[in-house]
Amino acid sequence: MAAACAAPERSHPREAPQRTELTAAVLSASGVYAALEEELASDLERELRLPPETRPPLRAAPLHGEDLIAALAKVRREMDGVGGSDRELFMKVVMKRLARSEIPQPIPIELAHINESVAPAVSAARLALACDVVRRPYDLARDAESFTQGAGALLDGAPALELGFVLQTVDALGHGHAGEAARLASDLWRLEDDLFRDERLGRGRLGSDLSAWTPAVLISGAIENLDGRELAELDAELVRLEKTLPSMTRYVRVQRLALGCRFRSRARGAPASSWGPSDDRAFIDTTDLPPEVDQLSPDERRAAARLRSIGATWGGVDHGLRLIEAVIDGLSPSGAWFAVNAQRPGPSATSVDEMAKEVLELVTWVFENHLQRIAYLRLLRVAVAARRFQLVHDAWPKTLEEAVGRAAGEEERSPFDGSFMRLESGGGVVVVAVHAEDSPRPREIGLGCGWRATGKR
Repeated sequence: MAAACAAPERSHPREAPQRTELTAAVLSASGVYAALEEELASDLERELRLPPETRPPLRAAPLHGEDLIAALAKVRREMDGVGGSDRELFMKVVMKRLARSEIPQPIPIELAHINESVAPAVSAARLALACDVVRRPYDLARDAESFTQGAGALLDGAPALELGFVLQTVDALGHGHAGEAARLASDLWRLEDDLFRDERLGRGRLGSDLSAWTPAVLISGAIENLDGRELAELDAELVRLEKTLPSMTRYVRVQRLALGCRFRSRARGAPASSWGPSDDRAFIDTTDLPPEVDQLSPDERRAAARLRSIGATWGGVDHGLRLIEAVIDGLSPSGAWFAVNAQRPGPSATSVDEMAKEVLELVTWVFENHLQRIAYLRLLRVAVAARRFQLVHDAWPKTLEEAVGRAAGEEERSPFDGSFMRLESGGGVVVVAVHAEDSPRPREIGLGCGWRATGKR
């Protein structure tokens, strides 16, 4: 027993105090790493003390006090999976046609068995969406890597569940149940939003086959067959969906805190393999070190330089994410989009800036997706207004103002550049909005009602 107890003392006895001395000697002069430690600790404490969120369900009586994230996770765990060949068939037969604004009706016979197998899970998920409390099932400091590198296993079942909602909506449209189809598609929209409320899943969903386009085109396909009462119900749901979109401010704050935890872990000596770079070369520049480290050995100077560079890199990431959080919280969507885009690192960013570059690009992508969801919800509300006009006048409106029955306002603006949407009339209507302004010819997105949409995604 004595030999076993003595073994730890022979293993690098000076490593821990050496690390402490280097941190004090090298980083106390600039205060960068010290600030990371202090601010991160206080920010984490505030974040972890935040009470659970509440968010109203779309139309069902809320399940008061029931945890939304836990309920949806239970549905995904217990549902039957969808095999690879079935998913390929779904992508080929349904999703490719949806991408062209075509809704296959009735549901293709070869997909009927998939529709039947996922139907119970869709019903269970719709019940879970009535939960009104969002409790985050994680410890932000302990699970920091899940946020910055993705948490793929936590997404198990999500693609199959979304696939089920699409098939159920297409099936309802094929049987002439437009009102139920609109409710299923708006539930799919809410499901996608609610999955994103667990911020660990944000990165894992970047490669998702589904986006705001999928529920939007399904809803637009139902609108032309809705009556006045169903249109009023759908309009109220679209308003609520926009008001209850997951908070981008919170998402950026959580990303910043999770990254801070990873920077702190790396500075404390976490293995490079759990951080990302395969070696420390990006962090090692021993020039211009403070005079306090002149007497250190070459290895100690390299360790000191490494800590200093980690602190400096974190300073850039922290500044950029704090600025993004502030502009999202304080500016109009279009103003925030210009400001967030300005934070993208340029092509000349050095290897030291790779982590900052990756994270800032991720946040920009997520914010673009967030604005796209706002744009589609606003397009759908104009399409609802146009259908109401058509029910009354037996003709489609010719202008945006004619459709909404008043002068166009903020609700009819593109969240990307603030321009008003455009309504194109013919055998139906197509509502078009600017998508992004990061090229000489901005892309547009459009949704059709009454005929196949000609707007581009």
